[in-house]
Amino acid sequence: MVNESENWAQFKADWQSDFYVVRYDRVASTMQAVRDPAVIAAANGGNCLVVADYQTDGHGQVGNHWESEAGQNLLFSFSLHPSLLQADRQFLLSEIVSLALVDALKPYLTATVKWPNDIYVGDKKICGMLLEHRVMGARLQETVIGIGLNVNQVLFCSNAPNPVSIRSIVGHEVERFQLLNRFFRLFMDYYAELQADHDLALHQRYLQQLYRREGFHLYRDESGHTVRARMVTVGTNGELVLEHTDGRRQSYCFKQISYLID
Repeated sequence: MVNESENWAQFKADWQSDFYVVRYDRVASTMQAVRDPAVIAAANGGNCLVVADYQTDGHGQVGNHWESEAGQNLLFSFSLHPSLLQADRQFLLSEIVSLALVDALKPYLTATVKWPNDIYVGDKKICGMLLEHRVMGARLQETVIGIGLNVNQVLFCSNAPNPVSIRSIVGHEVERFQLLNRFFRLFMDYYAELQADHDLALHQRYLQQLYRREGFHLYRDESGHTVRARMVTVGTNGELVLEHTDGRRQSYCFKQISYLID
């Protein structure tokens, strides 16, 4: 049997030069914990990474609750100081997190990115994330990224419509901290590309990984109308561009349009 404590120790050793790393048995949310003044002080101005085995008040986009059984999944948040990035490039951070997650899951399954940044396997959600940015002038001063990835949980009790985990697909337990280590190696590679201004290549790779990127599908707009449209692109500002069946094209910000089951 894999010794999880050994893998955690290895993970911490591998990343302690890049982050102040701390793990909790239980927190309200890792997004809150990474902003804890004690954690920030311990990081001494550097980046922070908080991992938790259980969250009592985990959230996704716009306050949605994130269900996770204790000790079964990956729940973590980390801070970056991407001061080289202009604020209008912030969606690229969402893109590279999504790409690193899709790549990290490849040894187990094939995943896609449901715009803007949920990770899906087929029509089921395996991972959600939340990014919050602090801007100073025209540049990003700090970004906090929170991720919940379903790894070994097989029973979901909330009213979330479509959760799935790696274990429920592959049929065996997956060691969490080996997977976490793989994610961070991939993410830091993508982050280096972003810092080297490889925006276009990263954006094109993100577009290639999108869920429902081909064909016409059902959506609901913010006024409640059901529409059938096909994805044209996602702009570098994060707006989704759809083409309706009448040929009309329209751009949507997050929460202005939602996916429906075909």
